[in-house]
Amino acid sequence: MTKMSFSINKICNNCHYGRSRLILLLSFIILISGCSSSKNMTLFYTGNYNGIIEGCNCPKEPEGNILNHVTFYEDSISHLQNSIYICTGNLFSYNYGDRQNRIVLEIIESLGYDYIAAGRNETGFYGKLDKDLVASFNVNDVPDHKIFPRKGLTLAVTSITDPSYSKYVSGSGISEIPIEKLEYLVDSLKQEADVFIVVSNLESSLEKKIFNRIKAIDIMISNTNTKNEMIRFGKRLYLSHGGSAEQIGRLDISKTEDGIEFKNVFEKITSAKFSEDAELKIYTDSLKLKYGIDKPEQSPDY
Repeated sequence: MTKMSFSINKICNNCHYGRSRLILLLSFIILISGCSSSKNMTLFYTGNYNGIIEGCNCPKEPEGNILNHVTFYEDSISHLQNSIYICTGNLFSYNYGDRQNRIVLEIIESLGYDYIAAGRNETGFYGKLDKDLVASFNVNDVPDHKIFPRKGLTLAVTSITDPSYSKYVSGSGISEIPIEKLEYLVDSLKQEADVFIVVSNLESSLEKKIFNRIKAIDIMISNTNTKNEMIRFGKRLYLSHGGSAEQIGRLDISKTEDGIEFKNVFEKITSAKFSEDAELKIYTDSLKLKYGIDKPEQSPDY
Protein backbone atom coordinates (compact mmCIF):
# COMPACT_ATOMS: atom_id res chain seq x y z
CA MET A 1 0.00 0.00 0.00
CA THR A 2 1.41 3.39 -0.96
CA LYS A 3 1.82 6.19 1.51
CA MET A 4 -0.82 8.22 -0.36
CA SER A 5 -3.45 5.44 -0.32
CA PHE A 6 -2.79 4.87 3.39
CA SER A 7 -3.39 8.58 4.04
CA ILE A 8 -6.62 8.56 2.02
CA ASN A 9 -7.88 5.50 3.93
CA LYS A 10 -6.97 7.15 7.19
CA ILE A 11 -8.89 10.29 6.19
CA CYS A 12 -11.94 8.22 5.18
CA ASN A 13 -11.77 6.31 8.46
CA ASN A 14 -11.64 9.59 10.34
CA CYS A 15 -14.61 10.85 8.33
CA HIS A 16 -16.53 7.66 9.13
CA TYR A 17 -15.60 8.02 12.80
CA GLY A 18 -16.69 11.66 12.75
CA ARG A 19 -20.01 10.79 11.13
CA SER A 20 -20.58 8.07 13.72
CA ARG A 21 -19.93 10.52 16.53
CA LEU A 22 -22.26 13.04 14.89
CA ILE A 23 -25.02 10.43 14.53
CA LEU A 24 -24.51 9.37 18.15
CA LEU A 25 -24.65 13.00 19.30
CA LEU A 26 -27.82 13.67 17.28
CA SER A 27 -29.43 10.53 18.69
CA PHE A 28 -28.57 11.69 22.21
CA ILE A 29 -30.05 15.14 21.53
CA ILE A 30 -33.24 13.57 20.16
CA LEU A 31 -33.44 11.32 23.21
CA ILE A 32 -32.99 14.23 25.58
CA SER A 33 -35.55 16.28 23.65
CA GLY A 34 -38.00 13.42 23.87
CA CYS A 35 -37.49 13.21 27.64
CA SER A 36 -37.91 16.95 28.09
CA SER A 37 -41.19 16.87 26.16
CA SER A 38 -42.58 13.96 28.16
CA LYS A 39 -46.09 14.48 29.45
CA ASN A 40 -45.53 14.90 33.17
CA MET A 41 -46.58 17.42 35.79
CA THR A 42 -46.60 17.70 39.56
CA LEU A 43 -49.56 18.78 41.67
CA PHE A 44 -48.93 20.09 45.21
CA TYR A 45 -51.90 20.45 47.56
CA THR A 46 -52.55 21.38 51.18
CA GLY A 47 -54.95 23.40 53.33
CA ASN A 48 -56.51 23.87 56.78
CA TYR A 49 -54.17 26.59 58.03
CA ASN A 50 -57.14 28.05 59.94
CA GLY A 51 -55.48 31.46 60.01
CA ILE A 52 -52.34 30.28 61.82
CA ILE A 53 -49.61 32.58 60.56
CA GLU A 54 -46.74 31.42 62.74
CA GLY A 55 -45.98 28.58 65.15
CA CYS A 56 -46.82 28.86 68.82
CA ASN A 57 -44.09 26.40 69.91
CA CYS A 58 -46.78 24.42 71.67
CA PRO A 59 -45.90 20.69 71.84
CA LYS A 60 -49.49 19.57 71.19
CA GLU A 61 -50.18 21.92 68.30
CA PRO A 62 -49.48 21.09 64.63
CA GLU A 63 -46.43 22.81 63.19
CA GLY A 64 -47.79 23.70 59.77
CA ASN A 65 -48.37 27.44 59.48
CA ILE A 66 -48.30 30.08 56.78
CA LEU A 67 -44.74 31.28 57.42
CA ASN A 68 -43.07 27.88 57.14
CA HIS A 69 -45.26 26.98 54.16
CA VAL A 70 -43.88 30.08 52.44
CA THR A 71 -40.42 28.63 53.00
CA PHE A 72 -41.56 25.29 51.58
CA TYR A 73 -42.91 27.02 48.48
CA GLU A 74 -39.70 28.99 47.94
CA ASP A 75 -37.44 25.96 48.49
CA SER A 76 -39.42 23.16 46.87
CA ILE A 77 -41.97 24.52 44.39
CA SER A 78 -41.12 27.98 43.05
CA HIS A 79 -38.32 26.75 40.74
CA LEU A 80 -40.40 23.97 39.13
CA GLN A 81 -41.62 24.66 35.60
CA ASN A 82 -44.40 22.10 35.21
CA SER A 83 -46.27 22.22 38.51
CA ILE A 84 -49.55 23.39 40.03
CA TYR A 85 -49.98 24.39 43.68
CA ILE A 86 -53.45 24.48 45.21
CA CYS A 87 -54.91 25.39 48.57
CA THR A 88 -57.79 23.06 49.39
CA GLY A 89 -59.46 25.59 51.71
CA ASN A 90 -59.59 27.00 55.24
CA LEU A 91 -56.71 29.35 54.74
CA PHE A 92 -58.45 31.84 57.04
CA SER A 93 -59.40 31.45 60.70
CA TYR A 94 -62.77 30.13 61.86
CA ASN A 95 -63.95 33.58 62.92
CA TYR A 96 -64.72 35.79 59.93
CA GLY A 97 -64.16 38.95 62.00
CA ASP A 98 -60.78 37.86 63.32
CA ARG A 99 -58.31 40.71 62.74
CA GLN A 100 -55.66 38.11 61.92
CA ASN A 101 -57.58 37.41 58.71
CA ARG A 102 -56.62 40.88 57.49
CA ILE A 103 -53.00 39.82 57.70
CA VAL A 104 -53.73 36.58 55.83
CA LEU A 105 -55.28 38.61 53.01
CA GLU A 106 -52.12 40.70 52.73
CA ILE A 107 -49.67 37.79 52.59
CA ILE A 108 -51.56 35.20 50.50
CA GLU A 109 -49.46 36.01 47.43
CA SER A 110 -46.30 34.85 49.24
CA LEU A 111 -47.66 31.28 49.38
CA GLY A 112 -47.48 31.04 45.59
CA TYR A 113 -50.84 29.33 45.03
CA ASP A 114 -52.21 28.78 41.54
CA TYR A 115 -55.66 27.96 42.91
CA ILE A 116 -57.60 28.42 46.17
CA ALA A 117 -60.65 26.28 46.88
CA ALA A 118 -63.65 27.70 48.74
CA GLY A 119 -63.62 26.12 52.18
CA ARG A 120 -65.69 26.86 55.26
CA ASN A 121 -63.35 29.61 56.41
CA GLU A 122 -63.31 31.31 53.02
CA THR A 123 -67.00 32.13 53.49
CA GLY A 124 -67.23 35.91 53.22
CA PHE A 125 -63.79 36.25 51.63
CA TYR A 126 -64.56 35.05 48.09
CA GLY A 127 -64.98 38.60 46.80
CA LYS A 128 -61.73 39.73 48.42
CA LEU A 129 -59.56 37.06 46.83
CA ASP A 130 -57.93 37.34 43.43
CA LYS A 131 -60.50 36.14 40.86
CA ASP A 132 -57.68 34.38 39.00
CA LEU A 133 -57.11 32.14 42.05
CA VAL A 134 -60.60 31.13 43.16
CA ALA A 135 -63.10 28.80 41.52
CA SER A 136 -66.03 26.91 43.00
CA PHE A 137 -68.88 24.96 41.49
CA ASN A 138 -71.48 26.29 43.94
CA VAL A 139 -70.30 29.74 45.07
CA ASN A 140 -71.81 32.73 43.27
CA ASP A 141 -69.71 35.38 41.49
CA VAL A 142 -66.59 33.25 41.09
CA PRO A 143 -65.69 30.99 38.14
CA ASP A 144 -67.06 27.46 38.44
CA HIS A 145 -63.76 25.87 37.38
CA LYS A 146 -60.23 26.56 36.23
CA ILE A 147 -58.21 24.99 33.44
CA PHE A 148 -54.44 24.53 33.81
CA PRO A 149 -52.70 23.69 30.54
CA ARG A 150 -49.19 22.49 31.16
CA LYS A 151 -46.60 20.99 28.84
CA GLY A 152 -48.22 17.82 27.54
CA LEU A 153 -51.03 17.69 30.13
CA THR A 154 -54.14 19.73 30.97
CA LEU A 155 -55.90 19.78 34.35
CA ALA A 156 -59.41 20.98 35.12
CA VAL A 157 -60.16 21.87 38.75
CA THR A 158 -63.26 22.83 40.68
CA SER A 159 -64.22 22.83 44.35
CA ILE A 160 -67.51 22.11 46.09
CA THR A 161 -68.50 23.94 49.26
CA ASP A 162 -70.97 22.54 51.77
CA PRO A 163 -74.20 24.63 51.62
CA SER A 164 -74.44 24.54 55.42
CA TYR A 165 -71.47 26.96 55.58
CA SER A 166 -73.78 29.78 54.47
CA LYS A 167 -75.03 30.07 58.06
CA TYR A 168 -71.69 31.47 59.21
CA VAL A 169 -71.73 34.65 57.13
CA SER A 170 -74.79 36.40 55.73
CA GLY A 171 -74.86 36.74 51.94
CA SER A 172 -72.25 34.01 51.53
CA GLY A 173 -73.39 33.17 48.00
CA ILE A 174 -73.17 29.41 48.56
CA SER A 175 -75.87 27.50 46.68
CA GLU A 176 -77.18 23.95 46.80
CA ILE A 177 -75.40 21.28 44.76
CA PRO A 178 -77.37 19.88 41.81
CA ILE A 179 -75.42 16.68 41.19
CA GLU A 180 -76.77 16.36 37.63
CA LYS A 181 -75.35 19.80 36.77
CA LEU A 182 -71.99 18.92 38.30
CA GLU A 183 -71.94 15.66 36.36
CA TYR A 184 -72.60 17.55 33.12
CA LEU A 185 -69.81 20.04 33.90
CA VAL A 186 -67.30 17.29 34.59
CA ASP A 187 -68.27 15.29 31.50
CA SER A 188 -68.05 18.32 29.22
CA LEU A 189 -64.71 19.52 30.59
CA LYS A 190 -63.18 16.08 30.22
CA GLN A 191 -63.25 16.81 26.48
CA GLU A 192 -60.49 19.41 26.97
CA ALA A 193 -58.70 18.13 30.07
CA ASP A 194 -56.66 15.00 30.68
CA VAL A 195 -57.39 15.02 34.41
CA PHE A 196 -60.40 16.40 36.30
CA ILE A 197 -59.93 17.27 39.98
CA VAL A 198 -62.66 18.06 42.49
CA VAL A 199 -61.64 19.61 45.82
CA SER A 200 -64.26 18.69 48.38
CA ASN A 201 -65.27 20.84 51.33
CA LEU A 202 -68.31 18.63 51.96
CA GLU A 203 -69.51 16.44 54.79
CA SER A 204 -68.48 12.81 54.39
CA SER A 205 -71.68 11.18 53.09
CA LEU A 206 -72.27 13.76 50.32
CA GLU A 207 -68.60 13.65 49.38
CA LYS A 208 -68.76 9.87 48.90
CA LYS A 209 -72.05 10.09 46.99
CA ILE A 210 -70.62 12.53 44.46
CA PHE A 211 -67.33 10.66 43.99
CA ASN A 212 -69.09 7.31 43.53
CA ARG A 213 -71.68 8.66 41.10
CA ILE A 214 -69.56 10.87 38.84
CA LYS A 215 -67.04 8.46 37.37
CA ALA A 216 -65.41 11.17 35.24
CA ILE A 217 -63.86 12.68 38.39
CA ASP A 218 -60.28 11.44 38.23
CA ILE A 219 -59.15 12.83 41.59
CA MET A 220 -61.10 13.98 44.63
CA ILE A 221 -59.11 15.85 47.27
CA SER A 222 -60.96 16.04 50.57
CA ASN A 223 -60.34 19.02 52.80
CA THR A 224 -62.81 17.78 55.44
CA ASN A 225 -61.35 14.31 55.99
CA THR A 226 -59.04 14.65 58.99
CA LYS A 227 -57.02 11.57 57.99
CA ASN A 228 -53.86 11.70 55.94
CA GLU A 229 -54.51 9.14 53.21
CA MET A 230 -54.54 8.07 49.59
CA ILE A 231 -57.03 5.49 48.30
CA ARG A 232 -57.09 4.10 44.76
CA PHE A 233 -60.34 3.19 43.05
CA GLY A 234 -59.13 1.58 39.84
CA LYS A 235 -57.52 4.44 37.93
CA ARG A 236 -59.11 7.09 40.17
CA LEU A 237 -57.75 8.63 43.37
CA TYR A 238 -59.23 9.83 46.65
CA LEU A 239 -56.76 11.99 48.58
CA SER A 240 -56.67 13.78 51.91
CA HIS A 241 -53.73 15.66 53.42
CA GLY A 242 -55.38 15.72 56.86
CA GLY A 243 -57.04 18.15 59.25
CA SER A 244 -54.15 20.59 59.57
CA ALA A 245 -51.49 22.21 57.41
CA GLU A 246 -48.80 19.81 58.60
CA GLN A 247 -48.86 17.81 55.39
CA ILE A 248 -48.36 18.81 51.76
CA GLY A 249 -49.33 16.26 49.15
CA ARG A 250 -47.16 15.84 46.08
CA LEU A 251 -48.90 14.08 43.20
CA ASP A 252 -46.81 13.25 40.12
CA ILE A 253 -49.05 12.87 37.06
CA SER A 254 -47.82 11.14 33.90
CA LYS A 255 -49.53 10.57 30.58
CA THR A 256 -48.40 7.35 28.90
CA GLU A 257 -49.64 5.11 26.11
CA ASP A 258 -51.56 3.17 28.76
CA GLY A 259 -53.31 6.28 30.11
CA ILE A 260 -52.81 8.55 33.10
CA GLU A 261 -50.61 7.36 35.95
CA PHE A 262 -50.39 8.83 39.47
CA LYS A 263 -47.76 8.67 42.19
CA ASN A 264 -48.56 10.38 45.49
CA VAL A 265 -46.38 11.14 48.53
CA PHE A 266 -46.83 13.39 51.55
CA GLU A 267 -44.25 15.83 52.88
CA LYS A 268 -44.51 16.69 56.56
CA ILE A 269 -44.02 20.39 57.24
CA THR A 270 -42.18 21.06 60.49
CA SER A 271 -40.31 24.07 61.78
CA ALA A 272 -37.16 21.97 62.02
CA LYS A 273 -37.24 21.20 58.26
CA PHE A 274 -38.76 24.45 56.99
CA SER A 275 -38.09 27.40 59.24
CA GLU A 276 -40.48 30.33 59.10
CA ASP A 277 -39.65 32.88 56.42
CA ALA A 278 -37.67 35.55 58.29
CA GLU A 279 -38.49 38.55 56.07
CA LEU A 280 -42.19 37.75 56.03
CA LYS A 281 -42.11 37.32 59.82
CA ILE A 282 -40.89 40.92 60.19
CA TYR A 283 -43.61 42.10 57.83
CA THR A 284 -46.39 40.20 59.63
CA ASP A 285 -45.19 41.60 62.96
CA SER A 286 -45.61 45.10 61.52
CA LEU A 287 -49.11 44.17 60.32
CA LYS A 288 -50.00 42.98 63.82
CA LEU A 289 -49.15 46.44 65.11
CA LYS A 290 -51.08 48.03 62.25
CA TYR A 291 -54.26 46.09 63.05
CA GLY A 292 -53.88 46.31 66.82
CA ILE A 293 -53.25 42.61 67.38
CA ASP A 294 -49.98 43.25 69.23
CA LYS A 295 -49.27 46.43 71.14
CA PRO A 296 -45.72 47.75 71.44
CA GLU A 297 -44.11 47.45 74.85
CA GLN A 298 -44.32 50.68 76.82
CA SER A 299 -41.57 52.35 78.80
CA PRO A 300 -41.76 51.89 82.61
CA ASP A 301 -42.02 55.71 82.84
CA TYR A 302 -45.49 55.64 81.18
